[in-house]
Amino acid sequence: MDDLVKELRAFGANGYMLRAAAEIERLREERDEARRNLCFHEAANLSFGPNGIPYHPSVAHKIAEDYGWDCFKEKTDE
Repeated sequence: MDDLVKELRAFGANGYMLRAAAEIERLREERDEARRNLCFHEAANLSFGPNGIPYHPSVAHKIAEDYGWDCFKEKTDE
């Protein structure tokens, strides 16, 4: 899907393609933020032990992996 954004930017002689690429990136970031929030929420609900031992952040990452999401992927300038 990142290829679509790259294509839009490459052929973005008119402002519409550049605006479309920016909107796609904004929506993806919003989606990933919602996914991260869901993963952290689910991880918090999976707390265990008599005192509700706090979860480790890797649990949220594992939940995202189980869903097939890459919302915790580091941003790159590729």
